[in-house]
Amino acid sequence: MDKAREALEELLNDPIVRLVMASDGVEPAEVRGLFVSGQDESAEEEAELPALQMIAASPCGLGMCCI
Repeated sequence: MDKAREALEELLNDPIVRLVMASDGVEPAEVRGLFVSGQDESAEEEAELPALQMIAASPCGLGMCCI
């Protein structure tokens, strides 16, 4: 199990977090599902970032704001 998943499980096992989740009607399985889908999306997003030389050469000189 990786560190991110271990941290998530630790949070989901915390009694205070469980109480807050229960008051909001959120189940641990929902949070785990979001975590997994977020990891899948972040892998896709990383592949779509422009090369560093393109960011550095943007017209405004402030990085990604003009891309």
